[in-house]
Amino acid sequence: MILSLPPIAQLLVSVLNDSMISVAEGAAVKICLMLNGVGGVIGVNVSYSICGNTSDYSGLAPSGNIGFTTDVSCITLTITNDSIIGNNRSINIQFGSVTGATLSPNNNTIEINIMDNTDVSVSINSSVTVYDNSSSVELCATLSNDNITFDGDSPTLSATTEGNATSDVDYSLVSMDVIPNVPGCGSVSILNNGTVRGDRLLTINWTLMSLPQISGDRISLDTELTDINIIDTDCKC
Repeated sequence: MILSLPPIAQLLVSVLNDSMISVAEGAAVKICLMLNGVGGVIGVNVSYSICGNTSDYSGLAPSGNIGFTTDVSCITLTITNDSIIGNNRSINIQFGSVTGATLSPNNNTIEINIMDNTDVSVSINSSVTVYDNSSSVELCATLSNDNITFDGDSPTLSATTEGNATSDVDYSLVSMDVIPNVPGCGSVSILNNGTVRGDRLLTINWTLMSLPQISGDRISLDTELTDINIIDTDCKC
């Protein structure tokens, strides 16, 4: 009579988290693995590797091993809370070889989507008085937080005009993008044709032109228009 041996119990490592996680900057992300089956936990290790920019997270090396002391073992990484306005981005955590157990074939890679939550507001001069014998008037845009930077090209401030000042007679715009880089400055040329025209008003209505990486409400415009009061210096006698 041949006696059959009972099957050898197998330890199985499973990832408890969903395969896709969305978090904001500054969040702590906890990833947990569970050991199922009969047997001890001593000597069970799971390797991991993180694919992504190391400046986007802290608390974990880009690769390493996760050991078990109980049936559940967790790792935690913290998402960097930076001062950069840019695209949402992602990092991947992939679990690989296992010592002392078998890795479940399901859910071996976790994608962490990082939602950029940096925001800022833009302010421009709201009112300026200038004489018509001046060559130009400078207008500057500032940010509510000087530490903010943009991932990619900076936004621009484009203008439409109204008021009783006449284009190419009282003023001239080289480009409708008056302030091509925010933060920064641009200028409006002030013209004087030598005739008595009285004081004039040029109102600039601002539109913030931004690239897709800073779309939405993460950048706002505090100053919607600028009044340029042009004082006539021509002799009225």
